Amino acid sequence: MKKEFLIGVAAALIAAPALAGDLPADKGEPVYMAPPTWAGLYVGANLGGIGSTGTSSFRCVNSGGGTTGCPIIPNLSLDDTGMLGGVQAGYNWQSGNFVYGLEGDFDGSSLIVKNSVVGAFPVVNGKTLPGDTTFNSKEILNSLGTVRARVGLSRGATLFYVTGGLAYGSVQLENNISSVSQGSAYPNSANEILAGWTAGGGVEWAFLPHWSVRAEGLYYDLGDYNLTTAINGFTAGSRFSVNGWVARAGLNYNFGEPPVLAKY
Repeated sequence: MKKEFLIGVAAALIAAPALAGDLPADKGEPVYMAPPTWAGLYVGANLGGIGSTGTSSFRCVNSGGGTTGCPIIPNLSLDDTGMLGGVQAGYNWQSGNFVYGLEGDFDGSSLIVKNSVVGAFPVVNGKTLPGDTTFNSKEILNSLGTVRARVGLSRGATLFYVTGGLAYGSVQLENNISSVSQGSAYPNSANEILAGWTAGGGVEWAFLPHWSVRAEGLYYDLGDYNLTTAINGFTAGSRFSVNGWVARAGLNYNFGEPPVLAKY
């Protein structure tokens, strides 16, 4: 009896792996895979940083259109950084791995840039201004928007793209020429909507059905603006060059087809 029991146990151990191989495997839940397409409408939000690389150049002409009697004042660099954030929306088309589309965005900005220079500036014809003469310039970028084309290549759930198009912004510009010893100050300001161009690129990753995150960098140039005022028979002021960069992250919801799920 003992011998027969041992033979039965050995037979059961030998047969167990074979029987287990015939049972269906539990492979768990389907896993998320790459989206079949980036095509369709999407909306989202973004947040990041913005920097100015602009300048303020002093300009002066006399009543005859010449420069006699005008001071020679150095250019001012307008370099500083701020924050921006806002919303975007766009539409993509796709052919194979090639993705192309249009996007518009609008961001509020905290960018405030100012600079000044003080000195006894020389005047055309050999004269000089008082040593406490100050030339100030200030730029405030309240908002920045773009309307851009996007072209890119998809690699699974990742999209690499370049982009470019129209840029526009709400800009407040100020300058002032003053001298305490002379008791004079000639402030001037303007609020304008300036338009120019932008270009850059980015990468976007679809991490869930319909949802993606992105990192994007842009350069923008809103052109030049002349801000001048009348000063004792002269027209003087600044030519502002308004340009800079944007680095931001974004989150998008895509209304297109849902991503493919693995099949077993």
